[in-house]
Amino acid sequence: MVPRQRFEARHSVPFYIFMALGGLFVAGLAIYTGATARTVDAEGRPVNTLMLWGVIGIAVVALGYYIQRGVTRVRDRRPVVSIDQHGVTLRIDKIWEIPWDQITRVELHGFMMRVRLEMQIDPQMHADMHLPTFLSDDNFIAIKRKPFTIGIGGQGLDRKMSEALDSVRGWRPNLVKR
Repeated sequence: MVPRQRFEARHSVPFYIFMALGGLFVAGLAIYTGATARTVDAEGRPVNTLMLWGVIGIAVVALGYYIQRGVTRVRDRRPVVSIDQHGVTLRIDKIWEIPWDQITRVELHGFMMRVRLEMQIDPQMHADMHLPTFLSDDNFIAIKRKPFTIGIGGQGLDRKMSEALDSVRGWRPNLVKR
């Protein structure tokens, strides 16, 4: 029997530092490219750089999102996923506490670095969460072909989802199907 132990996963500091630094580097590179671009063509006539600066502006704004997201998540040390004797707590848009009696199945899916924990929960609670089904920018997504199932991705978290499954197995072994 797996020992009962509380599980908490927070945002991974190295992951989000690299996200912020990567966004800062690419935004700086885009600005440098614009600043050093040729403003005259081969014959000495001025070139309209409005399109170039428009694209650079869009890139800097988009990359600014990743810079802001990285800094915000590095500073936020609250748990994103926690598992204990009361059930599973998820911090999505707000804190969702899912008691054990509202969870019917827990599995681990994926491969290598794209592993996710899948939890089938109470239909009403699933509907209240309003989870996206496509291209989620967060760790949580609704699984399309599995009704009332939440996918919890481990990318950007400081703990593995296999450890979360072990914690569920310790508290409620009957929920783990594999």
